[in-house]
Amino acid sequence: MARANDTFVEGSDTALASHTPTGTDAGAGWSQIGGAATVLAATDLVVDDNAANGNRARMTTDLGSAQMDVQADVSSVGGSFTFPGVMGRVNSAGTERWEFTYDFSGGRWQLADTPNTTTVTFTEAWPGGTNTMKIACRPSNQRGYVNGLEKCASTANTYAGQFGGIVPGNFNGTTRRHTIDNYVSSTWTPPILGNALDDIERYAAIPVAYN
Repeated sequence: MARANDTFVEGSDTALASHTPTGTDAGAGWSQIGGAATVLAATDLVVDDNAANGNRARMTTDLGSAQMDVQADVSSVGGSFTFPGVMGRVNSAGTERWEFTYDFSGGRWQLADTPNTTTVTFTEAWPGGTNTMKIACRPSNQRGYVNGLEKCASTANTYAGQFGGIVPGNFNGTTRRHTIDNYVSSTWTPPILGNALDDIERYAAIPVAYN
């Protein structure tokens, strides 16, 4: 299983694209797709530094598969036209990807592919505090989770990018609306039939005969 993580530890404030990932199974680096993001040394957190951009960034480590889990701890003060979250199945140019974000303007969780052909939403208030947002990319479905609870799912199976990333999205006009920490990404391997219950949320129940 390939892994690429980051705890965002820095000795001085550093542009995310110049930051070397830290922690166990640290990835190789970050590529800023658009906008700007900064790792703050005082808190070891990523913040958005462009108030008119999605500020998307992908981890430069190729996971070697489009089947992946990507998650990060996200906090936000919100505001209109802001949308923090995570990305999966990102291609090297960043032009194709799946995103799981929270749309503060609409008050909803949103799972979407880009270019946008599929969008699934779930209306719910932002829970406040820090929340672990996760996108799970599988051969037959894509799913978005918050603190372990599924919020959105799609059966679309588009794109084959092998990178993960983050989305400190902000068109609010005021920077540093979000913080992102503890980025974790890994490939997913389908379980063998005997252990299918290990991934039961993605499989139909398997009948078992008892003698």
